[in-house]
Amino acid sequence: MPFIGGNFRIPTAFLPLFAVLTVTTVSVAQDAMLKQAMDIKPKQVVEYEQPGIAVLKECEFKKTKVPPGFLVQHKTGRLLRKYVDSNSDGKLDVWSYYQNGQEVYRDVDKNFDGKTDQYRWLGEAGTRWGIDSNQDGVIDAWKVISAEEVAYEAFEAFRTRDQDRFDRLLITPTEFAGLQLSSAVAKEVQKRWQNAKTNFLSSVRSQSEISTSSKWVYAGNGWPSMIPAGDIAKTNIVVYNHGAGFFESKGNETAQLALGTLVKIGEVWRMIELPEVYDGKALRTGGAFFPSDDMLVAGGMDSGADRNLASLYDELAKIEELLNKATGTNAQKLELKKCEILAKFVENTKDAQTKTQWVETLADSASSAYQTDRFNDGVKFLENIEKTKSSWPALDYVGWRAIFAEYGWMVANGDREQRDDAQDKLNSKLVSFVKKYPKSQFAGDALIQLGISYEVNEPDKPSKALEWYRQCAAKYPNTKFGKRAAGAIVRLNSQGKTFPFKGKTVDGKTFDLRSKTGKIVILHFWQTWCDDGIDELAKLADKYKDDLVIVSCNIETEIGENGIDKEQATEKYRTYMSSNRSSMPWIQLHEPGGVEESGLAFQLGVSSEPMVALVDRKGRLVETNIAFGALDREIELERRRKN
Repeated sequence: MPFIGGNFRIPTAFLPLFAVLTVTTVSVAQDAMLKQAMDIKPKQVVEYEQPGIAVLKECEFKKTKVPPGFLVQHKTGRLLRKYVDSNSDGKLDVWSYYQNGQEVYRDVDKNFDGKTDQYRWLGEAGTRWGIDSNQDGVIDAWKVISAEEVAYEAFEAFRTRDQDRFDRLLITPTEFAGLQLSSAVAKEVQKRWQNAKTNFLSSVRSQSEISTSSKWVYAGNGWPSMIPAGDIAKTNIVVYNHGAGFFESKGNETAQLALGTLVKIGEVWRMIELPEVYDGKALRTGGAFFPSDDMLVAGGMDSGADRNLASLYDELAKIEELLNKATGTNAQKLELKKCEILAKFVENTKDAQTKTQWVETLADSASSAYQTDRFNDGVKFLENIEKTKSSWPALDYVGWRAIFAEYGWMVANGDREQRDDAQDKLNSKLVSFVKKYPKSQFAGDALIQLGISYEVNEPDKPSKALEWYRQCAAKYPNTKFGKRAAGAIVRLNSQGKTFPFKGKTVDGKTFDLRSKTGKIVILHFWQTWCDDGIDELAKLADKYKDDLVIVSCNIETEIGENGIDKEQATEKYRTYMSSNRSSMPWIQLHEPGGVEESGLAFQLGVSSEPMVALVDRKGRLVETNIAFGALDREIELERRRKN
């Protein structure tokens, strides 16, 4: 039973279900369908979850409604696969693969002709976005690729002797012309580019360090440089003057592939010269925009500093290799060693921003290992850094990761007493964090979380929650946290009172709550993934059509490559409504961004969705976060009230 789209076809037995079912477990031939779904492989190389038989027995094959398609889900809710028909033409056109519940890769049939033509790496798998114009399964050009991923692709081109793979990384003539370089620099860059284009394969054959058995380890490009418009070029140019990648060569030693100068063109980083395997001698690559005869090593560092960092990269690579197989006490020791090496990177790095990145990497490593029981002293390690490394940057990040690593472990793995104490301990640490790091980017977040915690756990004492919301609104008024806090203050202070609320419909019309005075109003905050209460709202709309106005406030969130992608979120909402508008005939407002960035959510400080607020005939707030099942009773009570 093949699948439609990308050479796959929906099993014919389920074509009627494909068109009409909501997310419902397919009971007929469940095992066969599950196997069919799991047998579909990604077109490009990516690390994704491929469970064994025991885990697979705990998974279900399900159908989805919006967009229509299929998914494979573990009984815990963790996604493994998702195949959808994004344009509802009866053919699958997006195939998504997951690792630890996070989407890491998707094959895409963008022109809906049944063959894949785009390949995207996502989440922790990176940012690469490849275009396959002739749909032969081979990437023809990069739409998005980072400098670090260019380093990996260059290494793979060397390892596999693939001229086409290398050529895809080089700057194109059109892109080169767009740089508008001065004649002298243009001549130098052109010479290097021509050498790379002509001599790639001969360069690969002339070296022996990178073989088919070599393994990629790390990218080490250092810090990018900005070349302002002026003598060198007529436009601003961002470059890595000396890009580099590290790989495991013969004897399991870590070696360096010098990439030379990398230049940023839109969302793509481009190479302009032939890479060299660094053998301790002077390199010809790098410095195309800042030529220097005495440049000895990739990265532009002095030789002593470079030797120091190269040694650390070598140590880190070996530890990472050992950690892949380590368990128990051995894993504990290796995680500690890894964090000690990362700390050395911080101490040996002079550039301020690169130093910050190493601190954040260290904090991420220790906290993640702690939460998975592989580094039981991880939180203590981070807390000790806070106490002893006062000269380090990003100590607030270190403290923040330590707080939530401990909280996450207590909730997921602690005994009953630890789970019961988790929230109180978190609150105490958040209070201390705000006092210690009042200017931190996380301080506003801490105050919001304190407000939400007291509002949820002590609903009969709103003054405690208001205390934290007021601090947040006063200290961080122009941040998303301050705006959420200001809305929460309005919500908590408006019980039994009128309050302002406005929004825009998806077609741009203005809605003002004051215009509905005389009617009972439901404000329904939602996203397309949490639409379970809509059937109940439809029943209420029909039952109380003369007294009730329903206003659905969609705050759709879609995560893109650079955070929340509001355009994609709006498109997702429009797609949903194109199929469901008739079942939701009431007022529809839309402002994407979720509880963190939507202006609709900010107005009442919505902390989670779906959330329903009830407003009486005089525009006074009756209740927020009321359950769908309780709405009928509350509306009936409001109809009977005279005041």
